[in-house]
Amino acid sequence: MKKKIKTNNSEIWIEGGIIMIRMWGELNEKSTKVQIKEIKNLRKESGNIKYVIVDISDLKKVSLKARRIFASEYSGSGVRKIGVICKNPLSKTIASFFLGINKPAILIKLFEDVEEAKKWLREDEY
Repeated sequence: MKKKIKTNNSEIWIEGGIIMIRMWGELNEKSTKVQIKEIKNLRKESGNIKYVIVDISDLKKVSLKARRIFASEYSGSGVRKIGVICKNPLSKTIASFFLGINKPAILIKLFEDVEEAKKWLREDEY
């Protein structure tokens, strides 16, 4: 049975050795700090999973402080790769803007399909 953590604008769970995150609405500094805390706790409980998939298809807005928090928290966190699911033009714009401005130190790739993202995350394990 999957343990699902729910915040005011996200769900976080583990599926097949990958931390899965679904976000919606608007991300601000407070909501981002809550999500980061929950993700860190989940990683610690599960043996420090190295792969993350974030579905931002229903995300509407991300504050500057939220972007900075995500960029700094994932750098050096032990996470090796993040697949970002973007199923519409707005989510693609948000993700591209984040990647262009923040230049994260880990591998991040955009996908429309969750299964393709899972395949990419796992390709260096074989």
